[in-house]
Amino acid sequence: MADDRTSPSDIEAEVQAESGVLRPEPARGQNLCLSLLPTLDSVRQSCIVDLGLRPYRLYLVHWAWPSKRGLGRPIEIVRRELTPCPRVSSMDGTVLAVAAFGRLEGGGIRVDKISARYSEDDLMGRTPDLRDSVHPRTSANNVEFFWEVVENRQTTPPPRARRFIPSAAPHLSRAGMSWSIMLNKQDSTFDLDPESAS
Repeated sequence: MADDRTSPSDIEAEVQAESGVLRPEPARGQNLCLSLLPTLDSVRQSCIVDLGLRPYRLYLVHWAWPSKRGLGRPIEIVRRELTPCPRVSSMDGTVLAVAAFGRLEGGGIRVDKISARYSEDDLMGRTPDLRDSVHPRTSANNVEFFWEVVENRQTTPPPRARRFIPSAAPHLSRAGMSWSIMLNKQDSTFDLDPESAS
C-alpha cells in the first residue's frame, strides 16, 4: 500500500494498492487463438478433409423412444455432423466379445481434432438448444444420445454405422483450439433404423 513506506528511499512497491488494478481482466473466452478458430477450421476442411485424409464421418445423434428406452421404435430427433471432420485415432480399439446369442462389439476409441466451436454440452449430448422449458427433451428418460461413426466411402452394401457414448469428459487443448474425447462402444444388442422425425 502507498502509506507503508518508512522513508523516501524505500523502493517503490511493485504491487499496486488493493484498490488498484494490476492488469485488466481479459474478456472471458477471448484470445488470439480463438479469433483464429474459423481460419483453422477452414484450413482443416480444405487441406485435410477435402483431400480424403479423414476416413470416418462423425455425427451427434439424439433418439426419442415412445415410452422407455428400448421399448418400441425410436424416432431420430437430432443429427448433427461434426465439421470439419475430426480424427478417429484408431478403430481397432473396438473388440469382438462372444456372448450367448453371438458376437458383440465392445471397447472404445479416441476422437480428437474436434473444432473448439462446439461446446462440452454439445459433445456430451446436453446441447442447450434441445432444451424445452416445458419438456426438457435432453434430460427426459426416453431420450438417448450417442455418437455415430461411419466409414467415409461408397461401398455396396453401405458401410455399417457404429454407435459410441462418451466415457469421460472431453478435453480442451491448451490453446483452446480443439477437443479430444474418449468414446466407448454403445452396449446395444439391437440395430435399428429409426423413423425420420419429419
